[in-house]
Amino acid sequence: MPVSVSVRRSLRRVLYRIEDAAHQRQVGGEMPRLVAVSKKKSVDHIVAAYEYGQRHFGENYVPELVEKARDPRILSGSPEILWHYIGSLRRQQCKLVAALPNLWMVETVGANDVAKALNGAWRNQRHSTDRDLRVMVQVNTSSEPNKSGCDIENCTQIVEHILKACDHLKFSGLMTIGAAENSFRCQKDPTCNNPDFDVLGELKEKVCKVHALGKDEVDLSMGMTADMETAIRSGSTNIRVGTAIFGSREDSIYASESEPDAAESRLPGLPLSFAT
Repeated sequence: MPVSVSVRRSLRRVLYRIEDAAHQRQVGGEMPRLVAVSKKKSVDHIVAAYEYGQRHFGENYVPELVEKARDPRILSGSPEILWHYIGSLRRQQCKLVAALPNLWMVETVGANDVAKALNGAWRNQRHSTDRDLRVMVQVNTSSEPNKSGCDIENCTQIVEHILKACDHLKFSGLMTIGAAENSFRCQKDPTCNNPDFDVLGELKEKVCKVHALGKDEVDLSMGMTADMETAIRSGSTNIRVGTAIFGSREDSIYASESEPDAAESRLPGLPLSFAT
């Protein structure tokens, strides 16, 4: 089957899943944003999704994002693409990321020094009239040593640092990946509660209260292929889906250039469909 046909069919199914879950949740709100995670996938896959109407795309590795964001086929044929960086980010990578065309958001700020470096890089790369860079604070809600993100107790302090000390960043929400076993359990039973999602929802309430932010000002980025329905029911406004749209992935040539990809970590025996 041609890539374009496969991607469009899969994307249509994912959009139906999101719409159905959004209609079933107890709380109202807008339809969650879909970020199509195109890591380890070709430009052809991205173009196929873009031509079907998808605009938000996520990448986990800086070198891969750099290559794709500057690809002539994407620059000329997908001018309205909106890139999300959703992988581990080090201070020394901030300048490279900030210089990319069509960068819309960095979802994985997990420390003050990264926020500071990203703020400076965005200031130096952009004209003063340009918009601030949207960022989310990534939280290690499962407290796993192999996961990126700040500790739960440090979340509000990092948000405060962004709000008060990073004048070229726009705090836009909280992001988590969560424990593999919780997502796998919800894949088998979409009616279950995921404690990682509950923790992030509680942190949102705290952040809004402490910093006098409206709930509509703080997005929650949680939920992937296996557990998007559970995430939406728990209040997610930003879903990161790759496998259900683009199919399973081979090992990335970029993986060694970053820390292990937490979004792909899973327990032995978990199906590949658990991936982002």
